[in-house]
Amino acid sequence: MAALPDFTRFAMRVFVAAVLALFLIPFTGFPVASETVFSSNGAGSAAPPLPFDRNISLDIECHSGTPPVLELVLRDGGGRVRAAGFDFESDGVVDLRLPHVREGVIFRGVPYREKGSYRMTVTLETGSGVIERLFSVSFVDFVWGRDNFRFANDGPFENTTDFVSKTVIEWAEDRFGELDTDHEMLVLYLMYSLYKGSIGRCYGFTGLQQFALERPGSIPPPYRSVYAIDERDEGVINGVDWLQNDMVFANFVSGGKALAGSVERATLDAELAAIKASITGGKSIIFGYVGNDLHHSMTVYGFFEDLDGGKTTLLAANNWIREQGNNVYSEDAENIVVDFSNGDAPLYWFDLTRQKMRYIERFFAIRREERYDLNRGDFVELLEDASRRVVRQRRIIVLVENAGEAYVGSAPGAKTGYIKGQTVRGLPAIFFKKIDYNYLFELPLDEPSVLVLNKRIFNKQKGAYKDVNLFTIIPTPSGFRSVVQTRVPVPFLSALTLSISGNGVALAKNPAGLEESLP
Repeated sequence: MAALPDFTRFAMRVFVAAVLALFLIPFTGFPVASETVFSSNGAGSAAPPLPFDRNISLDIECHSGTPPVLELVLRDGGGRVRAAGFDFESDGVVDLRLPHVREGVIFRGVPYREKGSYRMTVTLETGSGVIERLFSVSFVDFVWGRDNFRFANDGPFENTTDFVSKTVIEWAEDRFGELDTDHEMLVLYLMYSLYKGSIGRCYGFTGLQQFALERPGSIPPPYRSVYAIDERDEGVINGVDWLQNDMVFANFVSGGKALAGSVERATLDAELAAIKASITGGKSIIFGYVGNDLHHSMTVYGFFEDLDGGKTTLLAANNWIREQGNNVYSEDAENIVVDFSNGDAPLYWFDLTRQKMRYIERFFAIRREERYDLNRGDFVELLEDASRRVVRQRRIIVLVENAGEAYVGSAPGAKTGYIKGQTVRGLPAIFFKKIDYNYLFELPLDEPSVLVLNKRIFNKQKGAYKDVNLFTIIPTPSGFRSVVQTRVPVPFLSALTLSISGNGVALAKNPAGLEESLP
């Protein structure tokens, strides 16, 4: 075969380099050479478009940073609809004509390179005529590999830092003054009551991200971006811990944002409007939500609105997966759907990493404050309210930290707690909640309970077993008293059985058959 001319070889090298730059470099934008503009002339028919048809599902999805790689996804089970044209109302598009790895993707590309707000019209052709669908697209600047952490808000990260129960006490004493043991226990009880499923620093993560986005150059040296921060940097991580507590207290204690109870549609509308206004105003915003299995926060940096169907999709940066430096596709670029016309599940998102649908009960627009001046009176009232609740309910509060298994049981076999990798609730009179490998029990005051602790948790990052801690709050006629037991000696090869009653906590002989009757 004859050798290629020099010019041809040069042109091929330029093309390959351009493709690699498009997909592999997270910090630079997409190519800006002139591209084809898609017109929205539909099928060329002069007939007016057909009315909106809710049975034809057309959505915008995105799993990139900015500029966003948009996917237009058409879901039409009957195969009776096809794309006829696109009008992005911009200076051009980068159309990524790649093999469609997902069914229904009718366009994948970068129609908008600069942050801002845009309108988009998609023309669909049906057997009865054409349908025009109008969307708005708004986004700010957020680049994966620059503006996100490179480590996850997960177990390995937590294992490199001080345990959260230690830092929350230090934070509370710094912000509000010295606490006695009883008040420390109330703080821990309130903290574990707030968590839903796992311990996290999501508001601290998103808060620091937001601070850096709003104030370039604010990241402490030697780091130049959020992505560069080392998860072992105790100074930065301590700041994240305290920021987490500041934000939660300011918004959910003093700020009046409710985590439970009924929520009005008008409240959700107002929160959504605040998120949209922030994005169209050029600023990302923190999105906090309470779902069916999680209380979490993310950074919203864009949204897509179906102007015909009323559906809004929020584009948010999650913070769970490590080494996310790819600005073109990230599992953690979440698409949160707000569709109030869907009565059964109006707020939801599909978690690609966990491969599960997550449903949202309520959400909040959280603004990052320059500084937090926390109200000590609110803190005092919070503790007094918790104290009154403990006395009124006449239930023993038990907090267990860092045990592989913890459950309350009885010899006949009924148990409540976490056993052999599963949560069991065989004793309806006992309230139980698991937060990672930490447990909250609320037990009857008037009868002794048997608590079984089993298995130690090994910290791979520090090369040592974690301390098992046991904190107990016991109501009394005049108030309550606390029992604090740190470094509880749980055996390595057997379980530790404790008797808990109004008289206190003591070692107990294992009731016959208690451990042997594990499910």
